[in-house]
Amino acid sequence: MVAHHLAVLGDMRELQERVAGVEELGAAAVKTIGNHDQQLMHFQSKIGDLENWQQRNNLREFGIYEGKEGDDPRQFIV
Repeated sequence: MVAHHLAVLGDMRELQERVAGVEELGAAAVKTIGNHDQQLMHFQSKIGDLENWQQRNNLREFGIYEGKEGDDPRQFIV
């Protein structure tokens, strides 16, 4: 009977150690996910900035008729 109780106690200790290990892994995973969330927000912000800067080069000139610039549109604008 005592041997049975000791075996059960040993099994319980093993389970406690395994649960503690899983909890540590879970805490590490939560920390990693938090870091990835921060990186994702940073990269989304950078992508938004790059998209905005890209669109700034798309200027439209109104009131200038097509073909008036000749062969060099840059020289015409200057």
